[in-house]
Amino acid sequence: MIPIPDAARGLRAGEISALDRLDLHLARIGALNDRLRAVWAVDEGRARAAAERADRDLAAGIDRGPLMGIPFLVQDVIDLAGLATTCGSAVPSPPARADAEAVARLVAAGAVPLGKAATYEFAFTGPAWDLPEPPARNPWDEERIPGGSSSGSAAAVAAGLARIALVTDTSGSVRDPATHC
Repeated sequence: MIPIPDAARGLRAGEISALDRLDLHLARIGALNDRLRAVWAVDEGRARAAAERADRDLAAGIDRGPLMGIPFLVQDVIDLAGLATTCGSAVPSPPARADAEAVARLVAAGAVPLGKAATYEFAFTGPAWDLPEPPARNPWDEERIPGGSSSGSAAAVAAGLARIALVTDTSGSVRDPATHC
């Protein structure tokens, strides 16, 4: 995966469209996520609509910022409209009615919301194997965990399933996975 500034330059230069970039990430999720379990849910319809909007805006000379057209994931403790925020738990959760403010700001800046990244239960405990979804795996060594509650996000970014991820950090929740992955 190329660095975000290079990806943004490629979008603006017309070397690749936001839709094509999205398709690259969706293909990578399809190829690797069964093993890594880093992505909990994908909202392909919403992602495609956001990528199409980014392409239309860029073609019209409208540039909403450096993350325009860049796909991102959201840790499953942060609301993404239309998807449940399960916090990695088996407790039933309805779909979120609205995006969290941080998500809304990324979307307003033209970033492309892919979906939800896996997290440890309630972003609080270590990996658990007795939940409906097994914990994410480290993309560099699938026998190891990615560490911390932002484990799915770190594994997804390291493996190129998404360019960036919106996460939380309490006591190393993103710092530990970032170093593990």
